Amino acid sequence: MNCWEFIKCPQEYREYCLAYPSYGKICWKATLISCSTGKVLGSKEKMKECQVCEFYKMNKVEDKGKTSS
Repeated sequence: MNCWEFIKCPQEYREYCLAYPSYGKICWKATLISCSTGKVLGSKEKMKECQVCEFYKMNKVEDKGKTSS
């Protein structure tokens, strides 16, 4: 499942979100767009938002288990 499906992101946010359509499983790495407001955030603000996001929590655990090749 992609982030925009999980959080039911409005289409108007998707149009300018850098996570859409290719980075929906690692959105926190791809964009500084706020998922709740659609506004650009600083990196610290964005990580604060991500750290309380259920999608981030669920996928960050999976991301840690992967190794780069």
